[in-house]
Amino acid sequence: MVDLTKSEKACILLQCIDKLSVKKRLSVLSLFDDFGDIFDLYAEYRDIIVQKTSESFYDALKEGIEKDVVGRELIECDKLGITPVTYVSENYPDRLFNISAPPLVLFCRGRLELLSCDLSIGVVGSRKVSRYGVDTAEKFGRELADNGVVVVSGLARGIDTASHKGALSVEGDTIAVVATGLDTVYPPENLSVFNEICEKGLVVTEYVTKTQAQPFRFPERNRIITGLSDGLLVVEAGKKSGALITLDCAIEEGRECFIVPANINSATSAGSNERLRAMPHAITFDVSDILNRFNRTKKEVLDVSAIQLDFEEAKIVELLEAGEKHFDEILDMVDLDSPSLSALLTRMEISGIIKDLGSNYYGL
Repeated sequence: MVDLTKSEKACILLQCIDKLSVKKRLSVLSLFDDFGDIFDLYAEYRDIIVQKTSESFYDALKEGIEKDVVGRELIECDKLGITPVTYVSENYPDRLFNISAPPLVLFCRGRLELLSCDLSIGVVGSRKVSRYGVDTAEKFGRELADNGVVVVSGLARGIDTASHKGALSVEGDTIAVVATGLDTVYPPENLSVFNEICEKGLVVTEYVTKTQAQPFRFPERNRIITGLSDGLLVVEAGKKSGALITLDCAIEEGRECFIVPANINSATSAGSNERLRAMPHAITFDVSDILNRFNRTKKEVLDVSAIQLDFEEAKIVELLEAGEKHFDEILDMVDLDSPSLSALLTRMEISGIIKDLGSNYYGL
């Protein structure tokens, strides 16, 4: 089990009591010169704690200390391989100190060193997305990670999942900030992605185990996505998308903001396009638009034109220069049967000439 100080345990104690806002939890802890003193002095501070919060909160605090809710939570964390990083821990990320409501605890599974990475970009968007949105999120996730940037997102359906998958496809670094305890995977169909990020990247939450998904937790989670990110990229968002709340958080927190233009006729991009009208400086076409803002240069990619291609390879490259194509579309346009085309596409992908975009789509 992780060896924690009393001050660190005090942060976990307050996080276990789900009756207060983050700011009020911090205000309670700030009553004590050392946060850990709350365990010994809470009775003496009863009146002032009630005055700052409520009678019911004080009763919950007293009960939590008497029942050792911290010890119970740490046992669960130990079973699941969860490491708590608290507001007073040495490895608490500096980026989060600068937001208006820094989380008291980050419960973490994976590579803790990603919390102090050099450059991180949040990628957000709607859950209900177009094919364009998924492809674009995967592309930016892949290219950001390929250029040494940590991709931060929320593991939600749609844009979030696509950006994580893009980063993982090039063995890049990604952080998933979730709105449940780490004993729960939401949405459940993302179990394999969740497990892969735990193994290769980092999954974090401020919520204790047994915390289930609730609508109000997602906006709370959003401030951590922006807080852990140096900039925020909105790929595709409808008018009522939570991604726009995240964008507002990023603006309030002084983060760099980037928005990808999308189909003007699609409801799935109406919100992000509308924001782009108000924020024309945020327009983003390529990963270099993001990297340049942080004085970084996009790494060179393979120049397909410099490679000697055979007739069929050249024909496929020519087809893909017009845009991504489904396997069946390519099959209709080349003089190959399905197994031969599949083998050729695999060889071209291994050679770095084309990319498998998923769902049988290919691009350059």
